[in-house]
Amino acid sequence: MSDKNLAVDSALFDVSNPNVHNRNATLLIAILLQAIQDATYRESSMRDRYDATEWLCDEDNKLLQLCLDVANISYDTVLQKVAKDGWNLNL
Repeated sequence: MSDKNLAVDSALFDVSNPNVHNRNATLLIAILLQAIQDATYRESSMRDRYDATEWLCDEDNKLLQLCLDVANISYDTVLQKVAKDGWNLNL
């Protein structure tokens, strides 16, 4: 996976991340980025958008927290992205 595939939104990657060269880390980052894309992409089905948004908004989800840690992305940044480009969330 090349670095350009990880750049879904430049606001999500404000710090260089050494994890992108780790095979296991790239899988976790890909899971997170796919969920962000599913939640915010207008062409996604409503079911995919809902499921992705629900997963991304579950602050207690351990897999989500692991993905965020590995990707070096804050939970608040993801919520802002989903609220801005996806659903109209009251943050």
